[in-house]
Amino acid sequence: MIYESNIECIDSFSLKVLQAARFRRMVKLHTEHIPIYRQRIVEAYGSSCIESLSDVELLNGLSRIRPVYRDEYQFINTTLLRALDRKMFFIDSSSGSTGSPKSRFCSVEDDLHDTALCTRAFASFGIEHTDRVLTFDLADLTYYSQFTKAMQGLGVKNSFYYSARSDFESSMCDALAFNPTTLIIMPSILKRCYNSFVDYCKHAPHFRRLIYFGEPLEQDIRADLLENYSVHCFSMYGSTDVGWIAAECAAHAGMHLFSDSVILHLLSDSQTGSSMQEGAALFTSLFQTGKPNLRYSNGDRIRIDTKKCSCGRTTPRVSVACRDTDLFVLLGTKISIMEIQKVIFNVNMVSGYFQVELTEEENVTHFSVRLPRHLECEQNRIFDGLENKIGLAFYTCIGVVKITLDFVNSDFFTGKKIPRLVDRRSTSL
Repeated sequence: MIYESNIECIDSFSLKVLQAARFRRMVKLHTEHIPIYRQRIVEAYGSSCIESLSDVELLNGLSRIRPVYRDEYQFINTTLLRALDRKMFFIDSSSGSTGSPKSRFCSVEDDLHDTALCTRAFASFGIEHTDRVLTFDLADLTYYSQFTKAMQGLGVKNSFYYSARSDFESSMCDALAFNPTTLIIMPSILKRCYNSFVDYCKHAPHFRRLIYFGEPLEQDIRADLLENYSVHCFSMYGSTDVGWIAAECAAHAGMHLFSDSVILHLLSDSQTGSSMQEGAALFTSLFQTGKPNLRYSNGDRIRIDTKKCSCGRTTPRVSVACRDTDLFVLLGTKISIMEIQKVIFNVNMVSGYFQVELTEEENVTHFSVRLPRHLECEQNRIFDGLENKIGLAFYTCIGVVKITLDFVNSDFFTGKKIPRLVDRRSTSL
């Protein structure tokens, strides 16, 4: 369902007018008091008052603002805390799956705006008042309360939260006693209780959709759920530091950008098709008042498609190509976490959790991989793949890399997210 057609189906000219008006408001009320932002704006626009610029001049000038990276983004905290005073609603902070600290200061206005974006997203997923929605997470109720408030706009009365225990499979069995039609979950948690979940799907034809956020969900899992259990998967894209950014629609061809809430630029973008571009994401807030973003790089590499979607929405569609933590360097060789995942879970398997840990000891790099217990019978194949498909055989032969496989139960990982790479080396070069 299209919840706000005046925004979701807006024409390009009207969208630019709206974005320009909101950016002017952001600069006037929430950006000018931040020294780094004020300096970048002066560099881009010179002595011109942005109020005197046309919408086209204003938005074109925005693309000239030097990007703001994580260190600078963290540096503005003290300034913002003083300015917010009693207007702050809560602080959202996380190290996430990227292993780098993130934080956002949310005003009451920001929370209301995020809730409205969630309502729009849930409508695009097809959630109706008759649905029974279960959120399965670890301890923190922050998102559940926001999701529940968002569902009120769609008339949903049956919304449940279950806090998982370290025995994820039995926790999922207990949670599914609520008999949901929809599950909201993070992919790394889903992978630790996947068997219990699909057992429920086999005997619950009323179960319709799985909603995930915070991390990507592998295509093989999406395909398995759709083909074998008629369960549709929907993604919400957001981050602690930027807020909600985009949501998938029923066409399943990317996530529609919340273009009225954030402006997305791509840095060093490459053309991959007539309407497709890819590059490092830079986000500018149009509605985030507590800790606004100005051409902020969150570390994601994004693909953006500007073609009109078959669902009727006109806002661009985005997909996350990769994160800056998906690549690492080992003795001069670039290695992708996705390459390792393909070795571990071959084409006949559904992807599960895993973790690579790199340490150094006496000039030897220890390449340790933690894997689900059920893959223990596959250890020879996995070890051979890491040596020969990833290209570590030469290094193991000369003794500068040592590979170890550690098979663990799902309850070994107790955190909300499982960082797929933990690099404890003194240097990653």
